[in-house]
Amino acid sequence: MIDKGILLLNLPFFDRSFLVHKEMQSGIGYKIKRSGDLSKKRKVLPICDLLYSAAILKKEKVKFFLDDDQFYDSKNFDAYFLRLSKNCKNPKKIIVRTSFGTIKSDIEICKKIKKKWPNSKFIAYGPVFSSNEILELAKNYKFYDSLIVSEIESVLIDIINNKKSIPGKYDFVSGKYLIKNKEIKYTEMDLIPPPAYDLVDSNQLDSLIIQTQRGCPVGCSYCPYFLSQKNKFRAKKPLTVIKELKYLTKTFGFKNITIHDPILSLDIKRLKEICNLIIKHKIDISWDCETHLNHIDEETLNLMKKAGCTRMSMGIESANDNVLNMVNRRFKDWEKAKKIITFCRKIGIKTRGYFLLGMPGDSVRGTYMSIELSKYLELDEASFNLPIPIPGTDPYKRGVKLKLLDLNLRQKDPKSFFEELSCHSSGNDLSLTRKITNRQLIFISKIAIHSFNYFKGRKGFLRINLLKIFIYKVIVHLDSFLMFVVPGTKTE
Repeated sequence: MIDKGILLLNLPFFDRSFLVHKEMQSGIGYKIKRSGDLSKKRKVLPICDLLYSAAILKKEKVKFFLDDDQFYDSKNFDAYFLRLSKNCKNPKKIIVRTSFGTIKSDIEICKKIKKKWPNSKFIAYGPVFSSNEILELAKNYKFYDSLIVSEIESVLIDIINNKKSIPGKYDFVSGKYLIKNKEIKYTEMDLIPPPAYDLVDSNQLDSLIIQTQRGCPVGCSYCPYFLSQKNKFRAKKPLTVIKELKYLTKTFGFKNITIHDPILSLDIKRLKEICNLIIKHKIDISWDCETHLNHIDEETLNLMKKAGCTRMSMGIESANDNVLNMVNRRFKDWEKAKKIITFCRKIGIKTRGYFLLGMPGDSVRGTYMSIELSKYLELDEASFNLPIPIPGTDPYKRGVKLKLLDLNLRQKDPKSFFEELSCHSSGNDLSLTRKITNRQLIFISKIAIHSFNYFKGRKGFLRINLLKIFIYKVIVHLDSFLMFVVPGTKTE
């Protein structure tokens, strides 16, 4: 048990009808509806900055305790606090990793902890505070002693040491939040020690998640990476990556590694060097990553395969030029994309394409074009995502401008407004174009999933699914007809 030390927490989420994924969307996170037996333990989804922060505290020999409740899945506060109190007594600082979908819940739990430990200082951090709207929402709760806007790894030790002027740190003073240093500090990636998987039950994981770089100069306007990490490319040196991989595989015996970088192939020379070093040091791993089709060629793919790459994800986004232009997505060479994907299949790298349906500029016809593109490319997997208008991104701004979001709710009850926005694929997804209604978008997403899975010959997707696709299309087109005949209907 630690006494008067530091608590580093990922708090529980007691509403078991949701799975919270804080690492996704560049760490901004979201929550998604669950189905089936809700009493079953929820999947553990590691949070990189939390594990890297723990590693930094460990390296600096700070007296602390890491508790990521995902590994315990607490069902009520009493059971949760009992575990905390067995491992920690009267903590000086409680550092909380929050996210888009858990702002309200995290504060409610922290208030209960505060009653138990009234002298503790509560500090909240997370990439979600790169959104000014969410930052202001957190300020309005007037609970946390400090809010951290900088990347936590870059200022963590300064926080522990009570440094007076910390970049991106808001302190609650006399009823309001004040900041002494408005600079937003980003992490020097090469200085981060390997993630502290030794402090959690890694046996519950399917794979270990690591980050080798942050920042994306591509700058797609819808992308949460661009919002939270900005466009300055920051990367670990290839030898640092190799040391991290060696440590993780030797210590935990894991062969499955997920490299959660915005685009691993941004620096092709660096990627090739990493692959060559994996081969040279005979590191036996299977890894997956996200890349950009414009950065990859057959030579690089061959090298990636030899180094253990088994799956590659890439953003296709849309076949609709209007959408691609609006979100600053310049890659449209589908013949090149098909050639790369075909070559991946030949050498044994599985491919997954991400598509966005219902974005600004989209139309029913445009979404159908995207569905057909997914089949034309012959991807192994296709993920058809509906918009999450993350505050601070261009889709959110357009949603506000076109009054597609519930602006009355935002004004009257901003807490509920942002709470609803953070729920992904739960029946309340929003179309960000006036040419597609929310109801149409739900059915279009079903058409996309059924069409792709039938095309791939997935088990269970029999001819009855063709009937479902037909029925869904009838509903979508009937809604389009009603939109056309109603006077005053607006389009973008």
